[in-house]
Amino acid sequence: MALRYVIVVGSAAARARIRPQDDPEFALRELFEAPQFSIYAADGTSAVTNKRWSSAVIGHLFWTVQPQRVVELDGALAERVQKSSGHEFVERHWGSYVAVFGGNGADEVHILRDPLETAPCYYFRCDELWLVASDIATARQFTEPPASIDWSAITQQLLRPDLRTATTCISGVTELPGGHRLTLRQDGSKLEELWSPAKFARPRDNVIGKQEAIERVRRVTLNSVHAWASCYRNILIQISGGLDSSILAAALRGNRAQLSALTIATTQPEGDERDHASLVADHLGFPLQDAFFDPRRVDITVCDGAHLPRPCARSHVQETDRLTLLAAKAVGAEVVFNGNAGDAVFCFLQSASPVADRLLADGIGGALQTSVDVSHITGVGIWSVLHRGISRAASWRRPYRWRMDTRYLHADVIAAGPDASAHPWLDSDATLLPGKLGQLAGLAQSHYHREGFASGGPIFMVSPLLSQPLVELCLAVPSWMWCAGGVNRALARAAFERDLPRQIIQRRSKGSPDSLLLAILELNRPALIKWLCDGLLASRNIIDVDSVRAQLARSGPTTGTDYIRLLDLADVEAWARSQPA
Repeated sequence: MALRYVIVVGSAAARARIRPQDDPEFALRELFEAPQFSIYAADGTSAVTNKRWSSAVIGHLFWTVQPQRVVELDGALAERVQKSSGHEFVERHWGSYVAVFGGNGADEVHILRDPLETAPCYYFRCDELWLVASDIATARQFTEPPASIDWSAITQQLLRPDLRTATTCISGVTELPGGHRLTLRQDGSKLEELWSPAKFARPRDNVIGKQEAIERVRRVTLNSVHAWASCYRNILIQISGGLDSSILAAALRGNRAQLSALTIATTQPEGDERDHASLVADHLGFPLQDAFFDPRRVDITVCDGAHLPRPCARSHVQETDRLTLLAAKAVGAEVVFNGNAGDAVFCFLQSASPVADRLLADGIGGALQTSVDVSHITGVGIWSVLHRGISRAASWRRPYRWRMDTRYLHADVIAAGPDASAHPWLDSDATLLPGKLGQLAGLAQSHYHREGFASGGPIFMVSPLLSQPLVELCLAVPSWMWCAGGVNRALARAAFERDLPRQIIQRRSKGSPDSLLLAILELNRPALIKWLCDGLLASRNIIDVDSVRAQLARSGPTTGTDYIRLLDLADVEAWARSQPA
């Protein structure tokens, strides 16, 4: 089932005054108790604990040197964690976890979230206690958390949809950034960064060669995927026939777990990847299920992310989750593996940033070669690519600019503009080259797709390509190596070319769910007009009601990408209406 936990921090007397409700949907049990904190979790939650050192790790933790799961938090490891104030975890371990351990003071407790934020973690103050939880609905089993919607945070999310910061859309609830140590005391809290991807992405003198990079990408991918697979007996793999999910499937072959695959198609050709998925499954010897999206089953008024403190669930994923859970039940799978975030990990950039990086590192000769490569990938002329690369190199120390989207927003929101918040990975680091900034931004954007199934989902969703050792390695490889030869994700293709059919390795196209989104919009046009124009976003003057109504009332086929934006607005509206009054 999805990770569910609550950590209650405070004195024993204060903690004794609250206990979880007897709700069978959550079924929280006390997992661990220390002088400064108590941990409650759902039955079956993976965890390792050490009573003597008042330490615990919720989730999955692996060793870095030997890609094996940590099955015991022994005294030696717990002592190293205490003495290093948590550095031991981020430097010698990886996984999907939230670690808890005592601090120097009698009332001091440290909380550490895995660097890539694959385990959910939110916190808030409750009188003389601190509560740290996987989600707000689970925290509500102990006490009523803050429930006031932060409408300014909503507008910021709509203005810059790709930027996710520690500020949530519920006032008083904060997300713990990955790789950060949160220190909680009776008199306040303190946040400190222990891990930063910039350490691996910065330019370095000892750039590894192409062949070494290929070998290391292969080895680290295999080790990371095998480590994750060792935690389960029966795995369902979502495959599309695209490169990332195909590499994941290839890396799983030969594993001890029972393996099967699922591909989900639309009725339109651009979203039907069954031929490619079958090619991969047949080559690897995996049984394959296929299923078709049914847009009629999507309810735009339902929010599967109501338990989270910000709108991040998308309505069309209701159908993906339904079909995936049916397929998992059919084969008895206990976990679903997917290739999410592979584009970012393997540095798939559709820009001239690699040219700028090559120019700054190797000069004009190398930049010209990379311009040829980028031209082949993007279809833009070589000299235009080179010109853009030179322009980007000339201003390479400027901060990363997040995409702005003002479509269908109220004029007052547009006039106010975005605030000064930034992502900690890209916050004014003038040492990162443009291509590495783009890769980091891609990793940061994938945060919105990491919280698995709806609240109470019976199985886990895991993205093994988003493993810390693999991410650190791929960040250290120069961006221009990833597009060498005029193909995207070139090193990953070369690393697994002997494991996959040639048609998959050489494939350049990608499937798209756009036809599903269009169908959802067309089926719900009248309902969307009422849903949005009479809703909370409209009453708060966040959206421009007239432009929304005009677009949805138009006759004829939908063109452009506005249908995606309109459905996103409907999802935010659904989240807002799902929150307690």
